[in-house]
Amino acid sequence: MSLNKPWCSLNRVMWALFALCGVLLIALASRKQINDPFGSDLAVYLHAARTMLAEENLYTIASDAGKFYRYPPLFAFICTPLAILPFNWAVMIWTVFSVVLVCLVFLIWYRVVADRKFVDEPPATQLLVAGISLLVLLRYLLSHLYYGQANLLLLAVLVGGYLLVANHRTILGGLVLGCSLLLKPFAVPFLVWYAVSARLSVVAAAAIGAVAGAAIPATLVGVNKNWLYLHSWVEHMMEQATPQGVWSASNNVSLYVSLRRVLTDMEVKHLGGTSSNVSLLSLPDSIVQIMAWILFVAMLVWIAYVSYKYGGSSRPWMQSAVASFIFALVAATTTTAQKHYFVVILPALVYVLFTWFVRQYKDGLFRGLAVASLILLAGTSPLFWPRTWVQTFQSVGLIPLGAVLLAAAIQRSFSEWDKFNRERGDEYGER
Repeated sequence: MSLNKPWCSLNRVMWALFALCGVLLIALASRKQINDPFGSDLAVYLHAARTMLAEENLYTIASDAGKFYRYPPLFAFICTPLAILPFNWAVMIWTVFSVVLVCLVFLIWYRVVADRKFVDEPPATQLLVAGISLLVLLRYLLSHLYYGQANLLLLAVLVGGYLLVANHRTILGGLVLGCSLLLKPFAVPFLVWYAVSARLSVVAAAAIGAVAGAAIPATLVGVNKNWLYLHSWVEHMMEQATPQGVWSASNNVSLYVSLRRVLTDMEVKHLGGTSSNVSLLSLPDSIVQIMAWILFVAMLVWIAYVSYKYGGSSRPWMQSAVASFIFALVAATTTTAQKHYFVVILPALVYVLFTWFVRQYKDGLFRGLAVASLILLAGTSPLFWPRTWVQTFQSVGLIPLGAVLLAAAIQRSFSEWDKFNRERGDEYGER
């Protein structure tokens, strides 16, 4: 019994430190939004919810900060309970909710990839996996919390949809994934996976779920008003989601815009009012747009290839590996990615760190790709570099490139583990 006391004390100290980090994140993020409500995205969502409650047009009435709501009507509907509260209370509740979600996703996904509880691991393993995950994710988590964003809610919904499908509740899982499309189209790579692995019932259920999600606000505002909302939202998407409509400021860190910045003579505007130029070539914009879309098609083909080759496996660890691979690429496959989008890489981080430190997978290429991805994702933050350097790192696409390398590390790990398991009958292959 005495031998266990030091470990128990270390565990308590470590978990107390993680709890303190959570409290600090909540305090910092709440203070940021309460002191600067005009810079809060949550304030825009709450304005839209109040506009919906008043049955006015969500997309034509600006908030007090002059910002317009651009999400589908469903998210404004979700925010209506918060809209009746004072702004300070709404910010606090949303921030606490977001921090709780990130903790739950971490613990749940560790259980998914490890087939055991995170709290049952030795303290050293807990410190390495949780500590490195927090350090890498912190930059994106702070951006998310400072603006009161919704991506952690979407991440939790995607994890829930995946778990339902993995546990053979395919219709319900598909419905959940389909509803998530009414927030952001992050579920599309998952639907590619289920389509190429012949789970068409999931795809069909997702289509029904998307229609149901679009119709839910009608329970509050009626069918005609909801149809008007949907029509206005689709018009906005047609204008803004096209190559010509995507903004090019450095807070858009997508691969698509990064390629345009590097290969055309484009001026990059920064949030502080400054601008810079990172172009290496001055190619015609039309040519670069074609190159960018070829890149995105190639990424979808990559997802389809991995899904076809490994996604049909009945082994739980392989299913979680493919899902982790997709989580790494979700934000990198959007044309308007912002830093807070990249909180969705959390499951991919958990998988890679588990594979490295717990499975002790020693493949050199896997470890090289993992280290390179972590350097790009975490090592290019303002903690280490002057602001102008960080803006340059963002402008040339180092963040999404880090996510792509993370996905490559995951593919390397499970392709090699698959070979190892077939040859050796390892416990991970037989589970």
